[in-house]
Amino acid sequence: MRQSLARPEQKQFPLSIAAGRNAAVLWLENPVMSAATWRDSRFAAHACGMGFTELVERRRAFNEAFEQGIADAIVGVVFVAAEARHA
Repeated sequence: MRQSLARPEQKQFPLSIAAGRNAAVLWLENPVMSAATWRDSRFAAHACGMGFTELVERRRAFNEAFEQGIADAIVGVVFVAAEARHA
C-alpha cells in the first residue's frame, strides 16, 4: 500500500499520520467493529498518556491518514481486479 501523507501539506504531525495509516491497515485486516469506532478507539490509544498539545489538529491528521489508508486499499483492490479481468 502506498505510504503517502493524508494531504501533501500535512507534515506537522508525522506520528499521528503514521498511527492513522497503521490503524487503517489493522482495520482492513480484521474489521471487528465499525470503521469510525475503530478509528476513534485507535486515536484514543495513540494519544493516551502522550501529553500531546493541539489534539484537534492531531485528530484531524490521524483521521485523514486513516481515511486515505482505506481509500488507497480500495483503489488497490479495484486496480488489481481490473488487471485480472483484462489478463
